[in-house]
Amino acid sequence: MPTELPILNPTGPLMAQPTDALLDEASRRLQLELPPSYREFARRYGYGLTAGLFMIAVPVDTAGAEWSEDLVERSAELAQELAASVDGKYISYKPDGTEERVRRLVPFGASENGDILAWDPRERAPDGEYAVYVIGARKYGVSRVAEGFAEFLNKVLEPNTGGVLARATFTLEATFEPRAARS
Repeated sequence: MPTELPILNPTGPLMAQPTDALLDEASRRLQLELPPSYREFARRYGYGLTAGLFMIAVPVDTAGAEWSEDLVERSAELAQELAASVDGKYISYKPDGTEERVRRLVPFGASENGDILAWDPRERAPDGEYAVYVIGARKYGVSRVAEGFAEFLNKVLEPNTGGVLARATFTLEATFEPRAARS
């Protein structure tokens, strides 16, 4: 399992990089120790579009913000969306999901196509990483795609997105497009 983050080429000046204090506060509020590779990613890159497809939420200072892509707030929104799909019975659990698993997942991002990225807090490795799951767009499929966040990022840069997205037949670029995480 790759434990080092891939090098992403920023397309502009980096912004919205959280401090250790913001990361610690997010960890406390989520009741989840944030994985080391995620913490490194958040401090290194901040908020933005990863590999032209994935928005990874990071902790941001929301004081005075009209809106934000704060990790805790975005995670709660996506978890609510998952719970509604379970309650409404419009989710496919194949190949790796169950109702119980989906209810406990902790979302941390999404693709531009509507896929949800989440950690399973019960699947924590000795190195502090959590298994990464992708819930397909329109809640079509729950797939365990990586043993940790760094492995997930490395896989999405492989041909056909490294199998992270079930029907992908394209290769993503190692880019990072910085974006404001609040206004």
